[in-house]
Amino acid sequence: MSKQKPLKSVKYILNFFPFLKGYIEENNKLPKGTLSEKEKIFLKMIKFFQMPGETGFNYQLIYLHLKNEEVVIAHKAMDIFAKYDSYMIRKPTIIMTRKQ
Repeated sequence: MSKQKPLKSVKYILNFFPFLKGYIEENNKLPKGTLSEKEKIFLKMIKFFQMPGETGFNYQLIYLHLKNEEVVIAHKAMDIFAKYDSYMIRKPTIIMTRKQ
């Protein structure tokens, strides 16, 4: 079985939290008790990106537990996932309409 191509959204998160790579590679065998709440949230987000059909992600976690730059990182990762790692947005262009 060939390895799955790395997801851009996962790579983006790992730029900020490189140690989470061990939790992904060890298939959840590392103790999660060593992670902070925000690290657990980003790990859950990665798991969702890897298996969106089988794994859910609760946006409320971002609202309740992340602050400032962490929120920006989470939103950017979700944007990357939607544009490049899934079929949610086939042509990533922005169309804006404005009432005058």
